[in-house]
Amino acid sequence: MPERTDMLAGAFDVKFDRAGRMTVPARLRPDFGSEVLITSALPTARHLLLFSDHEFQRYIDGMFPEEPLDTDELHIKRALMGSVIPGRLDSAGRLSIPAELRNAVGIADDAKVVGMGSYCEVWAAPEYDLWWRLMQTPEMIARALEARRNLGQTRRSRGEA
Repeated sequence: MPERTDMLAGAFDVKFDRAGRMTVPARLRPDFGSEVLITSALPTARHLLLFSDHEFQRYIDGMFPEEPLDTDELHIKRALMGSVIPGRLDSAGRLSIPAELRNAVGIADDAKVVGMGSYCEVWAAPEYDLWWRLMQTPEMIARALEARRNLGQTRRSRGEA
């Protein structure tokens, strides 16, 4: 079995079988262990999220360092926490994802698993391919660079960088 990397990275083509299982790429399995938390992300997201227990808690703590006071934050936290479904990797490294989650983001057979550092996204392959093509336009590259600059300025002003 591959060694734990502490960084989930890469984009991988996967297929779902008739039982709703996908084989988690071997390179990513050690970082999850045998149990995986599956969530539908935010209601408007076009992908699912996969976490280890520990990383999901860190993700939630990072998003909500204090209990939400604002109704919008509470709605987001409720959507994230309420949609979590525990999953288990079988001996072949397959993960069963319920049909209602797959259908909510348009995943049929072909999917893309994208490592995002401490978690993975699971996209319908055509949706991911469309997103990728859009991200390659000069306008989107400029927007991404501007957003990155703004994030750095915000962090510096809060003393985080």
